[in-house]
Amino acid sequence: MALPPPSTPASTLPAPPPRSRPASSIGIGLGAPSPVPTGASLPPRAYPSAPSGAMSMPPPPPGMHTVAGPEGYSSYPHAAHNGVYNAKVPGGMPGAPPAPSPYGLPPPHGSSQPPPPWGGYPPPPGHEQGNRLNAPPSLPPGPYPSPSTPAQRVDPAQIPRPADGPGSEGGGEGGREGGPPMPLTYRTLSNGEKAPPASTRSFIALDDGNCSPRFMRATTYYVPLTAEVAAQTKLPLAVLCRPLATPARGEYPVPTVDYGDMGPLRCSRWVGEGGSGLGIGINPGFALRCGGIEKSSQGPGVVSGRTGRCKAYINCFVTFLEQGNKWSCNICGLINDLPRGFECQLDSYGYRRDRDLRPEFSRGSVDWVVGADYCVRPPQLPLYVFCLDVSETAVEAGLPLIALEGLRDAIKANLLPGGDKARVGLVTFANRVQFYGVGAGWEGGKVGEGGSPPSVHVMGDVDDPFSALPPDQWIVADKAKFLALLDHIPALTFGAGMAGPDAAGGGSGGTFGYPGRELEESASAAAVEAVGDALATLGGRVFLFTASRPTRGAGALRLRADPRDYGSERENALYCPVGGSIVGKSSVSSGTGPAAVAKAKDDKALGDYYQRLGSVLAGRQVCLDIFICHAAPPSVPSSTGPSPGPSSSAFPNFLDLGTLGTLTHMTAGRLHYFPGPVASLTSPAATASLPSSLTPTFLTALRNALASPLAQEAVMKIRTSVGLSLKHYVAPGIIHPSEELELAALDPSQSFVAEFLHDGEKIKEGSRVYLQLALLYTQGGTGQRMVRVHNLQLPTASAVSGVFRYADMEAIYATLVKQAVWQAWSEPLVRVREQLTRACVDMLYQYRQLCAASSPPGQLILPESLKLLPLYALALLKSDALRVNPPEAGRAHGLPDPTADVRAATLHAFLSAPAKHLVHMTYPRLYEVAGLGGGRDDTAGSMGLLRLNGCSAESLVDDGVFLLDAWNQTYLYVGRDVGTGVWTGLFNRAAPPENAHEAGCTLALAVETSDMAGRVLELLEELCEGDRSGYGVGKGVVPAMQVVVAGSGSPSEAHFIKMLVDDRQKNEQSYVEYLCLVHKQIQNRLAGR
Repeated sequence: MALPPPSTPASTLPAPPPRSRPASSIGIGLGAPSPVPTGASLPPRAYPSAPSGAMSMPPPPPGMHTVAGPEGYSSYPHAAHNGVYNAKVPGGMPGAPPAPSPYGLPPPHGSSQPPPPWGGYPPPPGHEQGNRLNAPPSLPPGPYPSPSTPAQRVDPAQIPRPADGPGSEGGGEGGREGGPPMPLTYRTLSNGEKAPPASTRSFIALDDGNCSPRFMRATTYYVPLTAEVAAQTKLPLAVLCRPLATPARGEYPVPTVDYGDMGPLRCSRWVGEGGSGLGIGINPGFALRCGGIEKSSQGPGVVSGRTGRCKAYINCFVTFLEQGNKWSCNICGLINDLPRGFECQLDSYGYRRDRDLRPEFSRGSVDWVVGADYCVRPPQLPLYVFCLDVSETAVEAGLPLIALEGLRDAIKANLLPGGDKARVGLVTFANRVQFYGVGAGWEGGKVGEGGSPPSVHVMGDVDDPFSALPPDQWIVADKAKFLALLDHIPALTFGAGMAGPDAAGGGSGGTFGYPGRELEESASAAAVEAVGDALATLGGRVFLFTASRPTRGAGALRLRADPRDYGSERENALYCPVGGSIVGKSSVSSGTGPAAVAKAKDDKALGDYYQRLGSVLAGRQVCLDIFICHAAPPSVPSSTGPSPGPSSSAFPNFLDLGTLGTLTHMTAGRLHYFPGPVASLTSPAATASLPSSLTPTFLTALRNALASPLAQEAVMKIRTSVGLSLKHYVAPGIIHPSEELELAALDPSQSFVAEFLHDGEKIKEGSRVYLQLALLYTQGGTGQRMVRVHNLQLPTASAVSGVFRYADMEAIYATLVKQAVWQAWSEPLVRVREQLTRACVDMLYQYRQLCAASSPPGQLILPESLKLLPLYALALLKSDALRVNPPEAGRAHGLPDPTADVRAATLHAFLSAPAKHLVHMTYPRLYEVAGLGGGRDDTAGSMGLLRLNGCSAESLVDDGVFLLDAWNQTYLYVGRDVGTGVWTGLFNRAAPPENAHEAGCTLALAVETSDMAGRVLELLEELCEGDRSGYGVGKGVVPAMQVVVAGSGSPSEAHFIKMLVDDRQKNEQSYVEYLCLVHKQIQNRLAGR
């Protein structure tokens, strides 16, 4: 059989010029931690003169500045924020990649390569520890501060902070940057001598062998050669995977390869030791194409080791042999025959001469078109079902009408993937579930234009849910009919019936004859189960819009939020699923006694129900997204009143997102939580007005969820070369012990972690490790079955210094975040927080001990690659995921912060968020809007964003306007002394509103009447360009942005202040204090304490 012509010609990339990145360490002279008052400025350091007999330092040369040194020594020079310090780690490291070949790939096995520097041994003295900010090249003998030495003041401007500006490689200290950073070009393999740019950095990845770091980002780009070296570093050995990441502007899309009936070329190694050939999940063929099953007793999420089978896809790292007639698999080493007609001459480097024309031999990422052999049923076109809560609680929250408006706008704009071929359906529910007959028997027609309403079919047995209609009678591709149905829904469901029980008894509001009091109940779980029954053979995506937890029928949940549990070890039970944990275990005891035992039994039955429902939905390839809000903001008890009890009205709006999140977790969906009403109603039958600050956030989230391209019926597997094995996934979906991750759906923003371990097989020194991610999925919109393959080649290092030097801070941070989420579902928060700080200290201590042993003990030594680790760890501790509640929370001092619902929603968001999102959500970026005629510039001119040093209240001024970017939420902070001209230009009003302190007060940028407001919107869109979209959704309100008026005392101002991570907050330390804490723990270990 002849090889088909190339599908997508790959461009020939010229060899890049040699580049080097000096790696170094930074040191900060610190003693024991000292308290720093909230909001207080740190006074200038009064540097002492050198003691008698100590070496005197000359004044710093131009371009250098001084940083406080250890107690008793003078200041020492430090390069000003350029990433290059006084001493450098040599450019080469053990296992450094050789110079690229003319094709941008390393020479094939057997070619001559330069020996690694220092013969593979640790670097000689003087090269292994980089520079210390506070130390001269050689320190005089003398005493250094001990952990008990009185603390020194630390200049916050000198401690590490993120910098995303031009020239930054993703690290660097603070400073200001003008506007969005300029992109750099990163060649994924030719630039393999250094770690890739940070995900927060704007860059263009050119795939010349390795896949883009947008798809796979390793925690270190020099893999420890042995398990012993890995144990010494304490770094997690993992890869952050985002298989469907959207290429940035200027990047090539993933090329498509189609071999027709031949299918993808794969390694022929089949069943070996430990293999079985059995299928998994709903598709018996998945296992045959993605690997076999091996029993694992290591618990949920833990997969078995090497199964003895390979079946890897041919890729750019395989070696061609015997004049191109055979190829050696880079994963398992097996020599495979090439099919007839596949031969091609090899060049002097051993590469096929047609490799530049064939992306499968030159690119790290490709999409293979596959046929019926990879399907258990015909591929399905996109299908969307919307479950709408029309209970009285939901109407009070403004949910039905604003959801209908969002759906109507999305359908009219043709946002759904699949376009006209996409099928849509709608069900409503309160105490029962209603299906609407919009099939062939209904002609449609809008209200007021002679259109008759569709037939309504009620599923009343909510204890044993089922589909009241066949799918073809209520799921249609005719968008005109669906839009007509949306127009009829208000009259068919809530209409005027919310005026009271009397009107609801048999009037227009009581269309189905339901007593009004019953409409307060919600059968949301029964509605989802009924829809799942209808989609048993179709699969699809379900959107649940609700304003309460299920209170009727199957899956009904009781109010189990006891205020006394906040701040105790029992708080874990509030944000975890009822009856247990998502990860299969829980450390919370239900107590003893007959009542406690009966309660535990009921909770266990409920937990089993949600686990079973989630498993059934995932098995049917149904992905569930939940949009849930409160009917009203939680009320805060009086500070002088009595402590509320377990049934206090202070906690009536408990949604139990910990339990509902089980469904989104198992089906790989999203949990969208809105802590208040999403709209308000001027009258029961009126359309929704938009005074709620959550309205734009809701519309943006819904618009983006509907428009996002989706991979359906996805199964993922990662293969590793000799020496490494997959340990486990930290991810949503169904994790099988066959090293497979089954996902009902996957969108471009979802990311997860795969951890690895050394499996006992020896990795040859100087060799490379190969990882291959294969994702089998149905392409949204076309129904084409595809396999996306990402390949990653990593060199190995026998020295700890090489592993640290090429560590990737953001991949490590994302791994720590997702591990913390996994632990929070089974362990008390206090223990999770301790483990996070311990992990941070472990890594920095190992670097200090193994790579910077000669450093003075009074200095904190941070490797260049991990210098932001303490800051990000602190940011995670202060986030809603891990921030602790004091024991008195929820009693006489107001509501807990965060509540269980907020924490549960944050944990689920963090689990599937990529590195860039996690960094921004936990450590927001603070900018000043320059050019307004106020603030630090006194003349109006060209407007722009100035990046501020740190995220602290000290960066704010009273006459300035600032923008805080927390990724999923942005804040425009207006100083209290901002002039009338700025208020008029931004909001078309002369002063802040009188009710600026109220939660429901919303300010909208006057983008339609003011150039100044329009420019602010443009700056926001430029800042958010790339992974975020939808910031122009209408009605004059910038979506997902809240305006904060300084000094107003509003809830939005309190939330804004809470996000200033650098400052001390309630129960949490400042950045300087936490840095001192980390340093003290390292000193204690060095001292043997």
